[in-house]
Amino acid sequence: MKLVKSLKAFAVTLACIGLLAGQMAQAASPIIRDVALQPGGVLNGQVLNEQAVAQGQAKVAVVYKGKPLTVTETDKEGRFVLTGLEPGVYELHLAQGGGAYRAWAPRTAPPVAEQGVMLVQDSRVVRGLHQGGGHFGWLANPWVLAAIVALAIAIPLAVDDDAS
Repeated sequence: MKLVKSLKAFAVTLACIGLLAGQMAQAASPIIRDVALQPGGVLNGQVLNEQAVAQGQAKVAVVYKGKPLTVTETDKEGRFVLTGLEPGVYELHLAQGGGAYRAWAPRTAPPVAEQGVMLVQDSRVVRGLHQGGGHFGWLANPWVLAAIVALAIAIPLAVDDDAS
């Protein structure tokens, strides 16, 4: 009887860990915003600080498919223009802040797509190095999560059937 209680507690604990790990992995994923490119692959943007003041001479680094593409600098009104971009997902980085954007070809963007990007230089942003999922990154896999939930249901049922 003590073994049955221990197995049930273990199964419930494992299921909770699996559910929490999946939620944490989802929360850590970046928000990707849609933006429409202008003809010629032009993307317009502006950099502001936390108080909505334009940030002149701010450096904007562009990353595409994990590789640095270019670095540009804003004018005195905090505006910048990127040209020759293809549709795809781009990361725009500031010294402190940035964002991820899905750039759409002209006249193909969904209605919710913005016509340009607004980046906020935020002093509260702390950059770090992401090394995959760490030791428990495999828990974020939906198949592993489903298996954990299935086991959490099946083990107590199997143990309960054997006990009666």
